[in-house]
Amino acid sequence: WEMMDRSHEAIAAARRIGSPDKVPGAYDAQAMAYHDRGHHRKVIEFASKYMEHVGGGPNILELKCDALVSLGRNDETTADLWRWLRFEPDNVQPLQQLAGALDDDNRQKLVEHLSKLDAPVATAVSLAEWLLYSEPDSLDWLVDFVKSRAADSPTLDYLRGLAAQAIDDNAAAAKHFKRAMTREADEDKRNQYIDSFLDVLAGQER
Repeated sequence: WEMMDRSHEAIAAARRIGSPDKVPGAYDAQAMAYHDRGHHRKVIEFASKYMEHVGGGPNILELKCDALVSLGRNDETTADLWRWLRFEPDNVQPLQQLAGALDDDNRQKLVEHLSKLDAPVATAVSLAEWLLYSEPDSLDWLVDFVKSRAADSPTLDYLRGLAAQAIDDNAAAAKHFKRAMTREADEDKRNQYIDSFLDVLAGQER
C-alpha cells in the first residue's frame, strides 16, 4: 500500500499484524506512512520502535531526524545523525544538519569525519554552500579545514569568498571570487566562481 501512495491503507494493514515486535517491518511501514501524512510524532514513535528491534538504517534514521526537525527538536537529532553517517559517511544531508548546530566538541568530531572521506575538500565546499544561507556565521571552521588540505588553491579562494559573502562583505567576497575564477583550470568550477562573482557585484549595486 505504501508503494502505491496509499498511506491510510498501509497503516491499517500494519496495525492488523498481531505481534509487531516479531515483525518489526510493521513499525517501519507505519513510520513511512505517517511521514507521508505529516504526523511527525507518530513517525518518531514508530521509527524508535523499529530501531529498538532492528537497530536502524539510513532510511529510518532519515525519517526520524526529519520528523524531529519538523517539530523543532533539532537538538535531539545529533546522536541519530551520527548513526546515519556510520551507514553513509559521504551523505551531505546529515552532514549539513550536524554542521548547522555544532558545539566545539562535535565540530572537532565532524572535522575528523571529513578528514576520512574520499573527497574531503569537495564535501567541505558543499557544506559551506549550504551554511551560507542557513548558518552564515559558521563558515570559518570550514575555511580553516580547506586551508589545511588545499592551501593556496582556487577552491580556498572560493570558500573565503563564501565566508565574506555570508557576513555581507561583498567587496571582499568579490575579490576572493575573482581570484578563484582567474586561477581555476576546470571550466565548470570556473563558471561557478564567475556566477558567484557576478552575484556579489550585483549585491554591491543594490
